[in-house]
Order: sequence, then structure tokens, then C-alpha cells
Amino acid sequence: MKKMMIKITAILFMFSFIFVLLNIRFRTDLFLSLAITFCTALYHFSMRLFVGTFCQKFVEPRLNCNSKWFKPLKFEKKLYKILKVKKWKSKAPTYSPESFSLKSNSTENIIKTMCGAEVVHEIIIVFSFLPLLASEWLDSAVEFLIMVVICRNAVAFRKSRFYRLFAKLFFTNTILHYSH
Repeated sequence: MKKMMIKITAILFMFSFIFVLLNIRFRTDLFLSLAITFCTALYHFSMRLFVGTFCQKFVEPRLNCNSKWFKPLKFEKKLYKILKVKKWKSKAPTYSPESFSLKSNSTENIIKTMCGAEVVHEIIIVFSFLPLLASEWLDSAVEFLIMVVICRNAVAFRKSRFYRLFAKLFFTNTILHYSH
């Protein structure tokens, strides 16, 4: 998944560059729409790569998985049943599946990684809407809104499952010590 994300980002950069140049040269609605589409998709892929890398290096090692932030909220269990998350969650793409493998990681590290992934998703949710700020400048709110909706990443639905695992393994409010 990592290599694919980087390749897609490189391809998006290339198409963004081409359509921005074509729009500057010919000033047509088609080239403007394509430039917006590819630049917005490029933003979303680049932002996800940056946020994930930043959080893995600087945020995840300092996380307290006992924090109230990581406990499932009352409505989440019901929401997960409505959305039938158990049926499709194993099919959802994972950026780094090896980070969640019980064969190569301790349970403690997997829990820490899951907490880190949750933080990444929360940050991505906020950053996903930033391209809408450019819509007024470019007078293209429709294109930006469509791309934000398409590129918007779903919130991770792992929280409930990993918190139950966490509660079983660590009955007290001890802070996990992270070692990589």
C-alpha cells in the first residue's frame, strides 16, 4: 500500500502540473476543472502521506492509550452495527498492514499503532476540508466539493474492537510503554 500511495501521488503531481500549465496557457473551463481535480487529489494523497509519517514519528511514541480520547463513545457500538462494519472492515485498505500483525508485533505495540492510526484519521478529517478554502479564490466550489467528498477518508472503525482488547489485556489504568 505504501508504494502504491507514493506512485499515485507522483502520477497526480504529473497530471496536476500538466493541467495547471494547460489552464494557464489556454484558460478553458475544462483545463481549470481538470487542474482543480488533479491538484485536489494530489493534496489529499500528499497530506495523508505527510500526516501519517509525522504522527508515526512524533505523536505515536507519546500517546497514552488509556486516555479518554481513545475510549469508544456510547453511540459507536450501535453505529457500527447499523453500518455493518464487521462485514467489511477486513476488506478496508491499510497503509501498513505489517504494523497490525500479531506475528511480528507485540499486542502492546499494535494497540499503540491503532491509537496512532486513530489520531492520524482525526487529523486527516480536519485537513480534508482545507481545499474548500481555495474554492472561492478559484470560483469553483462545485469541483472542490466533489473532490473533497471523493477524496475524504473514512474514519477508522477499529476503535471499539481494539479498546475491548486493550481492556482485557490491561485491567488497570497503567500507561503503555512504547518500544519500537
